[in-house]
Amino acid sequence: ERDEIGDILMSLHYLPNAKRLNMDVLKVRNLLHEDMTKRLEPLIKVTFHDGKKVVKTKKTGKRNSLTGEFRDTFRLDIGESELEQLTISVGVFSQPRFKESLIGQVSLGRLCSGSEESALWRRLMLSARQGGAGASES
Repeated sequence: ERDEIGDILMSLHYLPNAKRLNMDVLKVRNLLHEDMTKRLEPLIKVTFHDGKKVVKTKKTGKRNSLTGEFRDTFRLDIGESELEQLTISVGVFSQPRFKESLIGQVSLGRLCSGSEESALWRRLMLSARQGGAGASES
């Protein structure tokens, strides 16, 4: 059984005409990290896997943040058939002085990490088949 501490607030939107997946990372909250006396300087690392290899990786971070608000968009150009094979890994790291430390992660897509993540991905795939829309998670 895994410990589930913290949340990543995000939304996913697939635009079939543009063949683009947009993932908005809005906020991280309720995270535990090694030294609770210091400010959390969260770093988000998003990795897109197509089933065989890493397609794209992007990082974004916030310095001196107590809230963990990001409001960053990660984009991937991908066709609907490739979307079905996609796995998205989202890692949350703390950034204490020149060293990254993983404090949480979640996977969406073909290899989802849990039932909430699987439900989010099913909603996204259903909306993609119906002409595009989005799905959100908290």
